[in-house]
Amino acid sequence: MSGPTDVLREGFAETGEFSDFEIVCGPYTFKVHKAIICAQSKYFRAPCSKFAESDKRTIELKAIGDGEGDEACDDPDAIKLMIDFFYNLDYVAEPLEPSPVPRRLAATSAPSPLPPEPDVVPSVLESQPVEDASGFYVPKRTKKKGKKAIQAGNNTVMHAKVFAAAVKYQVFALQELAATKFASATETSWNHTKFAEAARIAYTTTVEEVRELRDAVGRAIHEHPELLDKLSIETAVKDNAALNYELLRMARGMPAIAENRVIDEGLKCAECGTWLFYEECNPCKGEYRGCCGTCSNPNCLLEL
Repeated sequence: MSGPTDVLREGFAETGEFSDFEIVCGPYTFKVHKAIICAQSKYFRAPCSKFAESDKRTIELKAIGDGEGDEACDDPDAIKLMIDFFYNLDYVAEPLEPSPVPRRLAATSAPSPLPPEPDVVPSVLESQPVEDASGFYVPKRTKKKGKKAIQAGNNTVMHAKVFAAAVKYQVFALQELAATKFASATETSWNHTKFAEAARIAYTTTVEEVRELRDAVGRAIHEHPELLDKLSIETAVKDNAALNYELLRMARGMPAIAENRVIDEGLKCAECGTWLFYEECNPCKGEYRGCCGTCSNPNCLLEL
């Protein structure tokens, strides 16, 4: 017998014809209810309010590959899982395929073998949602006895994308859930070939103050230093100064981020004593300039 939560969820699925708003992202059009999405996301309250454009019942989210900068766009599958969360208070990312056997580059000495790829964690929900006649997307559930536990699976990449969507659209409960799933996935799938991509997403879609994903990535690499033998991880670390610096601090037994940062006295302006600020100097493109026109580049042609 279904519980009250399942009955309510199934009721929403059957009443898709009564939806009063649409969210479009890439190939997907989600028919939703304003009351449901606005109760969980402050972002959607403005386009859903009575003060929005007259008779406008649709919002289009720019998808990756639409021709604009991908950094500001959304992954359609991550948005689909966000919609799932609105109605189920949970989501399930499709498990990643097992990693292929890695190829070794020539080296002066043979590196120690990496540990075997962990098994995929089974999920309470099936990975792919289905669409009913009304166009309302609902993930199918499988029966499971006992208390339902959060099942993370091994899809670190999708959890990172869902987390980014949750931060962007101010779905705080989903942000916390995605962070939990991401951390759990890194503990079991840190050796997966997709982990480097997950690390890149974690550091390029979050600001430094949002630590959940970054801490999980740094912890996994710090606890499994053999990852640094992998070309994908080497590239990810070299390409991201923040990850590089945080790993350096952790290797020295320090926290990834300093609790109290010390302002470097060496960045004071030699002319007036004011703190220098980092800004591109025109026309020499120097690293920084001071308040009185001085520049770190001795060949700068900037007139004082």
